[in-house]
Amino acid sequence: PPAVFSCQSVRSFRTAYPEYRTIPDALSLPELLRLAAGLPLHPLRLSTNTISELESNLLYFRTGIQRDASSVLGDQRKKAVISALDDIKSLGQEVKKFLLKGDLDAFGDSLHEHWLIKNRLSKKVSNPQIDEWYQEGIKAGALGGKILGAGGGGFMLFFVKPERQAQVKERLKHLIHVHFRIDYTGSKIVVYEPN
Repeated sequence: PPAVFSCQSVRSFRTAYPEYRTIPDALSLPELLRLAAGLPLHPLRLSTNTISELESNLLYFRTGIQRDASSVLGDQRKKAVISALDDIKSLGQEVKKFLLKGDLDAFGDSLHEHWLIKNRLSKKVSNPQIDEWYQEGIKAGALGGKILGAGGGGFMLFFVKPERQAQVKERLKHLIHVHFRIDYTGSKIVVYEPN
């Protein structure tokens, strides 16, 4: 997913543009730019069943990797970036259709396609360790996955059918499996304290 603006950034935007008092506390950069340009937001109205199924098919792992996003961005080649971003935009339009139809297997497959596109951007988008974890997740039954966190690290998200989740968790048992739910209230500060 794109970078999300903090509650404070969005509150400042709401102050500058009072007509958007009802926007949520967390927005992606494209959403904020659309609002600033006077373009409407079109939130996805997913069925409760689709959201529930999506939650039950996603596994979230903490990798413990921390990296500087600027080194990844600085390594990207302009022509490759434009081509990859065009592909990501097209894929995003397809993903929207998959989610609205409740076709979550296609959504899972699209995560894998997105992984391949992102890796065209720069050799620094991933690293051998993350690539190994990703391949282990795929071999164990994940349809696709994604690195989350600035600079490509921090967390990995996999789309895995419930009947394959035990195998994926076993293959990635050296990572911390983090239970999560989709939230509708915006940004919050969360502290993780292992036992």
